[in-house]
Amino acid sequence: MWLFLIFIVVASVIFGAITTLPLALVVILCLSVIFKNNFSVFALAFFMGLYLDIILVRTLGQSSTFFVVFIFLVFLYERKFEIQTAPFVFLSSFFGTLSYLFIFGYNHVLEQAVVSSVIGVLLFRLLTIAFKYQK
Repeated sequence: MWLFLIFIVVASVIFGAITTLPLALVVILCLSVIFKNNFSVFALAFFMGLYLDIILVRTLGQSSTFFVVFIFLVFLYERKFEIQTAPFVFLSSFFGTLSYLFIFGYNHVLEQAVVSSVIGVLLFRLLTIAFKYQK
């Protein structure tokens, strides 16, 4: 679990300081797809959103609300689709990133959504391999 917390901290620092890609959203999505632990993923999404709002000097709760609603929608589709696949991660990270960037007023939304989706699939593959070795 420490490895995954390190991923989230690094993603939030990169998102807050270097790039406008919502890498924290992608990391939270990958963790929710892999672990399927509702409470801990929701708590992580909430606190990561608060942390990002503080770093990005926004109104507290904006990112948290988006992250929690997004993870809720992912878990809602868990019964209809197999969520532990790369196509699901690609599409959900694409639409989640697209929504996030559009709502918070970033530029070049489509390009950033595609890049975030590719990063999300790569991270998903890396985390599933790490999780299998950990077992």
